[in-house]
Amino acid sequence: MLKVATGNEPDPAVYSRLNDEWQIAYAAYHMAYREAVADPSRWDLAEKVSFAARRVARLWHELSTVPGLEWWALAALAAASEAMSDAAQEWAILAGQPIAEGSAEQTATGLRAVPVQGRRLHPAPIRPRRGRGA
Repeated sequence: MLKVATGNEPDPAVYSRLNDEWQIAYAAYHMAYREAVADPSRWDLAEKVSFAARRVARLWHELSTVPGLEWWALAALAAASEAMSDAAQEWAILAGQPIAEGSAEQTATGLRAVPVQGRRLHPAPIRPRRGRGA
């Protein structure tokens, strides 16, 4: 069932704080991503991207809890949070620290990858995905 706006406006202070945090987090994600792509031999950079992506996903999730948002905004925030969580998982795997299946971190509420016992860093350099047909 879709949530319909109740006519309540989002709390400006809460929304503004989360929006500001999200902008800072997304800028950090973008910077970490660019660093990791520029130097694919550094596994620590993949972990940095994963951490930053989880932070962005968590903030999108928190933004979706602000009362008074339209249903379509909630859907967009949920989709964005899920997509960024998936990206965080992919980068965590590249860093050798996949997020444990079913963990709180997997639901975009956590900020730290959970190392899987016995898992070591991937021996191959990081190769970012390319778009379709590339």
